[in-house]
Amino acid sequence: MHDRLQFALTLAIGASAMTACGGGDTHQSLAHESVALAGQLVEIIEGITDEESANAAKEKFRALGQQAASWRNRMQALGTPDDALRKKIEQDLEPELAPLSQRLMKAMTAMPPELQRITGDQMSEIMTKLQVPGG
Repeated sequence: MHDRLQFALTLAIGASAMTACGGGDTHQSLAHESVALAGQLVEIIEGITDEESANAAKEKFRALGQQAASWRNRMQALGTPDDALRKKIEQDLEPELAPLSQRLMKAMTAMPPELQRITGDQMSEIMTKLQVPGG
């Protein structure tokens, strides 16, 4: 559980600094998109309170996983921003990332292990898709 939480927090912060290409995407626009995707992930996790909601979350995770895969493909096509741009993006997104990271930590630590077992594979899959390739 601790490893998954640490990975999720690293992901939310690291993914925001990287982005992808396609149809007018920029590093900045896709950084904001990654934060939005992470926010959706947090909302789904926060909504898991019992076995019924955990099972219902599986479909939400599947849909979010498709969005995350699209984001990842576009991010890979654009490539890695230079250090100056990466730092600017991190500074711009810090006001969004700090509370999001806190919510994520709270939601994941509050989720009972039996509910984590129901949703763990889907959560891990999304986190992997949002991970910055080569990062």
